Amino acid sequence: MNWINSRDMEYAKIFTNMMSEGFIFIDSNGSISLYNDSAKEIFGLINRSKTHHESGKLEQGDIVIIGNNEMGADDGNMDEESLKLLGLEQGDIVEGDAFLLISEYKGKNIANIVGKKYSEKLKLVDDSLQMEIEGSIDFDGQRVSIVVDGDKFHMDYINAIGHMVILDGESKGLKFYQTNGYTARRESIGDLLRGAKFKEKGLEGEELDVIGKNIFEIHRSESIIEDFFNVAKGRNIQYRDKYEVINGYPTLCTLSPVDEKGERIGAALKVEDISKIEKVICERDKILKELEDRSEEIREKENMEKAFPNYIGESEKMIQAKKLALRGSKTLSNILLIGELGVGKTLLGKNIHKNSILSEREFNELIGETLDENNIREKLEKIHSGTVYIREIELLNLKSQNILLEFIDEIANRDDIRLIAATNNNLDKDLMEGKFNEDLYYKLNVFPIRIPSLRERKTDIRLLVNHILPSICKRANTQLKRISSEALELIESYHWPNNIRELINVLERGVNLSVGKNILTEHIVLLDDIDSVETEHMTLKEQLESREKTIIQNALSLHKGDRQKTIEDLGISQSTFYEKLKRYNIK
Repeated sequence: MNWINSRDMEYAKIFTNMMSEGFIFIDSNGSISLYNDSAKEIFGLINRSKTHHESGKLEQGDIVIIGNNEMGADDGNMDEESLKLLGLEQGDIVEGDAFLLISEYKGKNIANIVGKKYSEKLKLVDDSLQMEIEGSIDFDGQRVSIVVDGDKFHMDYINAIGHMVILDGESKGLKFYQTNGYTARRESIGDLLRGAKFKEKGLEGEELDVIGKNIFEIHRSESIIEDFFNVAKGRNIQYRDKYEVINGYPTLCTLSPVDEKGERIGAALKVEDISKIEKVICERDKILKELEDRSEEIREKENMEKAFPNYIGESEKMIQAKKLALRGSKTLSNILLIGELGVGKTLLGKNIHKNSILSEREFNELIGETLDENNIREKLEKIHSGTVYIREIELLNLKSQNILLEFIDEIANRDDIRLIAATNNNLDKDLMEGKFNEDLYYKLNVFPIRIPSLRERKTDIRLLVNHILPSICKRANTQLKRISSEALELIESYHWPNNIRELINVLERGVNLSVGKNILTEHIVLLDDIDSVETEHMTLKEQLESREKTIIQNALSLHKGDRQKTIEDLGISQSTFYEKLKRYNIK
């Protein structure tokens, strides 16, 4: 420090402490000669927390509570060995994972939850230690919180953070809590787990004394600190307002060599804290991303409505099926449609064809039940382009499957033909039982789309009824009819074993049975579950009431008498439910 006398140093301290930017000077050995108050504030070297704990270190049996938004990013190089000290096995948590945990140091893991860096939120609550411990990571708000019996320890972050609270193993009293500046104090999670001591905390105005320490003791070896050190040693590097992250804090850096009489005596680094600016930018980018995602959802919905105007359904499972179908239509990959009888596999197959580059070519429909080794080759040879759609592919015998496999191999590199297959069965089971060719299975299953049954998407029933009724009335050459609320409730409570095909038949029967403008409960004949012997001499009204009573009794039995669950399952109002219990004398 012979380059400046003590008086001048005092003036330099006064002057630099007036700066809003951080200012650090190191001599040619890399030792810190000047570190102003703003730099200490930026890097968390001034501790303004009021909760007190003594200095110390981790001891076996201490309770360790950790909230880490990205393992390995800013936690003192946590690794598998660190996790073993917390009772975790290899692979439980890996680099890049976000996690919350409660463990005994050099003992057992008590509780943990693992997620990804860009999850919405992680939360862990545990009271097994006769105290309530709660940890959370709010990725949107960029905050990690640890709460111990109501005492809150929050830490905000920009990119990454490793937050930790330690409780004494015997008394369960507070032993340590993490604050900003832990990298400079060598109090990161990894440091403490490996045996480093932590300093006393909670004294008003307490700050870390850095003068005389090597710059690498306070700041980890990052590119900017390496440059800072090398410039002090004699290299000629300098820049102005360069974006750099130091100890996890985003800054704008100005680096300058300091020479005296032509000799390098050190280097100066000015840093401007832009963490608040960066947080605002992150929040702005998040809003823009949400708007972009929402716009994409709207565009995708519009595209699906345009592509599948007659494929009705807004339930989650139906939307997923249509999304996959829309993507599948943009490729020439083989597609496998999976779903029960009557769910509309053929209609979806035709829609995929219409929205593909093969739309101007033929849609060639074949039925598995009618194909065998004697005619399948002939039928396939007649198809020269377009979409080959094979219904009930599970009904092909093994010889026919081999012929189809040869056909798939022949068209594999063509851009004017592709295969769509449909099955009512679980082909996995057929494969395991040796009823289905393994090679064929994998070539068909390139792009599987599962179409949900009607009972899996009961929220779509009203939409379907409103869509189907007009066309049925038109075919029946009658005025447009509406369906009563009670009749609709009955339809929604039914389990529809034959899906949309059966719904169309029931509505068509209802249109023909009703005389006026309204389709009532007595016009909805659900014949699938009616015992024909029992109802042979019943009137139509008696059959309907018998069916309705059976539905309610079965639902009650399924839910073990829980009436609220039964009401929710049947999709009827509470008043309607209890009125029917009274009418049918159901106990």
